[in-house]
Amino acid sequence: MQRIRETALVKFDSLFSPDRNIWTLESLRQFHSLFVDRFDDGQGNFLEKFKKQLEGANNDIVQLAAELLYVQQFFTSLTGPDKKLENVTTILSWGAHSPQIPRWAVEGVQHKIAADQSFNQHRPFHLAWLSEFLIHWQELQAVTRDKLLSDPFGFAKDVRSIEFERGAFQPMQEAWLHIAFPETFESISSRNDKKQIRDAFYDRLTKGPSENIDADLLEIRNKLTEQAGAGFHFYRSPIVEQWKEANLYEHDIDLIRQSRSREKYADFSAEEKAAHKRVHEALLRLGQVALDELGGPRNYVLKRTSGFHPESGIRGGKPKDLWFGIYRKENEDKFLGNPQIFMIVSGRGIEWGFSPLTHPDDFSNQEMRRRTREIAKAVLEQLPVAGSLEAQELASQLSESGNWHFRRKQRLDPKQSEFASLADWLSFLHTDEGAKNAGGGITRYALGKEIDGLELVEEVKQMTQLFKPLMERIIAESPPTAAAFKEPEPIESVSPVALTPFGELLRAFLQELSLVRGGPFQKTDPLWNAMSAVKNRLEQFEPVQSRPNFQVNISVGQGNWATVPWIAILNTNVTKSTQEGVYIVFLISKELNRIFLTLNQGTTNLVQELGQREAQKQMLDVASKTRSVVSELASAGFILDNEIELGGGGWLAKNYEIGTIAHIDFGTDNYPNDEHMNALLEALIKAYDRAVDETPSETLPTKDSSLETQAIEAEAYRIEDALSELFLEQAQLEHLLTIWDAKKNIILQGAPGVGKSFVAKRLAYLILGQKDSSRIETVQFHQSYSYEDFVQGYRPNGKGGFTLRDGVFHRFCEKARLSPGRKHVFIIDEINRGNLSKILGELMLLVEPDKRGPAWATSLTYAQPDEPRFFVPKNVYLLGMMNTADRSLSMVDYALRRRFSFISLEPMFGSSKFRSLLADNGIPQPMIDLIVSRMIELNVAIGEDRANLGPGYRIGHSFFVPIEDFEYDSGWYRRVIETEVHPLLEEYWFDDPDKAQGWLQKLLEGSAI
Repeated sequence: MQRIRETALVKFDSLFSPDRNIWTLESLRQFHSLFVDRFDDGQGNFLEKFKKQLEGANNDIVQLAAELLYVQQFFTSLTGPDKKLENVTTILSWGAHSPQIPRWAVEGVQHKIAADQSFNQHRPFHLAWLSEFLIHWQELQAVTRDKLLSDPFGFAKDVRSIEFERGAFQPMQEAWLHIAFPETFESISSRNDKKQIRDAFYDRLTKGPSENIDADLLEIRNKLTEQAGAGFHFYRSPIVEQWKEANLYEHDIDLIRQSRSREKYADFSAEEKAAHKRVHEALLRLGQVALDELGGPRNYVLKRTSGFHPESGIRGGKPKDLWFGIYRKENEDKFLGNPQIFMIVSGRGIEWGFSPLTHPDDFSNQEMRRRTREIAKAVLEQLPVAGSLEAQELASQLSESGNWHFRRKQRLDPKQSEFASLADWLSFLHTDEGAKNAGGGITRYALGKEIDGLELVEEVKQMTQLFKPLMERIIAESPPTAAAFKEPEPIESVSPVALTPFGELLRAFLQELSLVRGGPFQKTDPLWNAMSAVKNRLEQFEPVQSRPNFQVNISVGQGNWATVPWIAILNTNVTKSTQEGVYIVFLISKELNRIFLTLNQGTTNLVQELGQREAQKQMLDVASKTRSVVSELASAGFILDNEIELGGGGWLAKNYEIGTIAHIDFGTDNYPNDEHMNALLEALIKAYDRAVDETPSETLPTKDSSLETQAIEAEAYRIEDALSELFLEQAQLEHLLTIWDAKKNIILQGAPGVGKSFVAKRLAYLILGQKDSSRIETVQFHQSYSYEDFVQGYRPNGKGGFTLRDGVFHRFCEKARLSPGRKHVFIIDEINRGNLSKILGELMLLVEPDKRGPAWATSLTYAQPDEPRFFVPKNVYLLGMMNTADRSLSMVDYALRRRFSFISLEPMFGSSKFRSLLADNGIPQPMIDLIVSRMIELNVAIGEDRANLGPGYRIGHSFFVPIEDFEYDSGWYRRVIETEVHPLLEEYWFDDPDKAQGWLQKLLEGSAI
């Protein structure tokens, strides 16, 4: 570490070639230009991307890159020494002259400092921060550098003042402090762990906790040295047990091994029993970590050592091993030896990983062994095939993580691989011999002496993230693959399963919604699981199930909680969106105390096209004409008018009320039972069918009947048309279109209100050259959206069996294939809300621009043997949209990032077009100046708040773009700020309400214009 410190902070020469000046300010700036200025945090192998970024670099820059990576890897113990050196050697080979790595550097990586997976997962972010800090350091005056090098805590303040704009750099900051001043700063990269340690040992602080946590830890170390001896480690026994939960230690393994000499559990010593209890409880906590990573207990089961109780053991015997296993709940009664992630603690150490099947030899019951072998082939066929995209991605991740072993079963000799690679392991499992073996595992192993240095919580998180896709794909009684297709069993052959009453599921859904709706909008597993249960149960009612073209959607809002939550039943031949057409919908009042089952109309698109007043007139006209067709609904208890009260004050709630054709309502304390609900749905859906068939086409057109007309009559749309509607400049727009035309796949990303949806539709028109909605399809991803919805899957057919149905994207591609000379655009809103790998499946490969067309056609997961192979036509263009300020969203799948070009949309308050639009709508010039200056100032503050927010959270201009029939009044600006902007600020600064309130006052100051 002293060599790294001297090179980086004092001499600026070289780690591997001390006679060369490589760590100079000029070299660092060149590296920054190549790596940071064209930062690539997308999917793909780090070294491959790194090499591409360094193309054209001279030998000094290549060697600097290798030495910087050596420093970045130095701290972590999760990458093995050989892998660290291999990575550095690979980079050195890119230069014309590759120096030998010095002996001290080879020996240096043998030491394990800390287990933190961020040093693998966030390597580019760490390197970027290190680059920016070192440039900052050399730009300081020499006297300032000398002063900081003599003041460790002053140095720490300086280090923490440098932040990388994309985040994910903090562990590198903490590691850098330890490398620079190992006697002052702990070898701890987690600030949260530092806080936990100080909280646990605060009584050792003479004056109590201070604002300098590192100084506090230094004082704690000095005090604990008297107890634990010099050189103790905060992550090792006996200290770690005093502050860190959910971990296991070498001492416990020793005691478990020692207890094996006892005849039975009752003979264990008190210390041995205590070790078993500690391990049993730690496995519960570690298992809970994995369960949380998988989404919680609704879909997964966590089990520990069979029949073991920490007080009595196992029926007078003794447990051989202690373990936890997690498997899918829906598989519980269907599979034996379930596909699971697991952790096993024995007298030798700890083994953890993934197993598609528990090996039959691990069962003492002969019947269980037999049945496990019977199902083995059906289970193993669901694993990815060697060489597939999913297998390649997993192999890359396992290689990056390192130290995984591929085995025929678990509980073999530690750290032994029976297969050289993931591909070999998968190939074996897909053979008859593999099915006969009926087991397997991808595992890691830690011997007793290695355990104290592990952070098992991080290990379990990493394991779960790696194997979650495999856990999700192996499903009991899933439709068979093409290679082993059989007709589905008649539904009568399956024992009937009692369904939870729909009313009970509705009640649970509303209870979960009421618990969270008072706070900022965010995804919570209990609410999203309750929504999924309501949707799935509604799909099981016979009137819905028997209509293949019917689709159920549910919404509680997008970015903000909906004033009126809803559950819609759509005839996809009429509309696939609640924004247009006629559909059935449960409307839930603002107070969540009434539910209206209605035949209703989409309003959003109508309002955008006609304006509020004209849209309402048309809705009233459609409702009147439709009621004459569905008059028999009155005999089923429905009221044929629009006199419902939802309690919302906004125009959207009002339009729901105006657009109602027929309705029946019930309070939340008086839900109809399932028989009554089935009758209501039957009557309403029959009326809906008749309305579609009989209502005059000019009033209620279906998509199918209007496609040809739309294609013929579509209005031309050119770049000048787009420029008249968008705030983008011509050069920007043309550049964007060039990217899209070449890449075929783009994603528009931006903060709330930058106009992503508006821009997306205009870009689609431009790429088509027409306003032709028949060649544009839009879907919205959400947590429960699946491969079966998007591509293809089995669905109940209402006749006791299942039917293979094409998903929306499959149908769209087939439609585009029939018109190869005409471009088609598929838009995906909220693209990062869905489980992208699960939804896209084979399409992760097929959507690539160079993989389009019949040459790349492939058999889909559910395809029958005689079914044509599927491909994505060259004339299909994909456009996704992402809200960068939604805290509930997970990171976009890296594989997807490699296949899409990402386009950021910026707030356009500084645009002259924005000013002109406001002026054209009668907004006074002083008010325009106020909006522009205040919002730019606010966005600067948001962008500079790197700790909590950043540029992705800035507020867009669309909040101030007037809608149709806009009439300016003096209270308009205040209403926008108070009802739209301020709620966002409250969500942004939810832990600092005074700041949000201060900005509200600042934005409203002097607004009475």
